[in-house]
Amino acid sequence: MTHFRGYVRHNLTRCGKVLNRLHRRNRGEILVLALIFLAVGALVVPPELSLAISSQNLVKIKSEQLEMSYAANAGIEYAMSILSNPNGTYSGSYNINGQGTNPSLVDGMAVVVTIGTASLTFPGNNSCYTYPISAQATDPGNGKSHTLQAQAIQVQTPIGNPPYYTVARQ
Repeated sequence: MTHFRGYVRHNLTRCGKVLNRLHRRNRGEILVLALIFLAVGALVVPPELSLAISSQNLVKIKSEQLEMSYAANAGIEYAMSILSNPNGTYSGSYNINGQGTNPSLVDGMAVVVTIGTASLTFPGNNSCYTYPISAQATDPGNGKSHTLQAQAIQVQTPIGNPPYYTVARQ
């Protein structure tokens, strides 16, 4: 057993000497590798950061445009509800809360709806009127706006039945 211990001790000492010799020969090798990784990182990281920042800005712009589009679409729907009222005056500028010049806020967007004068499209028993509708949503924070144009078509039905409407967005 003591012979085995001596054999192991002798081999471990021998391995240590070999490792020391290798270590002395390769001094500075880690520094070179670290400098290479640092240089590669310096070349790769700035373009990646620039791409991430521009992507974030694009997403912000698109979400603002989408919010304005939704608000303008709500204005078109509001115009349709005004036109569905059989006793209303239709043409004019509206805010979402009623007629007037001060725009309402829809999801933080100022929305002004304009309903144009009706034009008779198909005369006769089931006459058709077309109303031009414009809904403009403006972001009060940055002043950017988005406008939707639509045509509301009112179809007169036989006596006793209310007219019905459909809308064609442009």
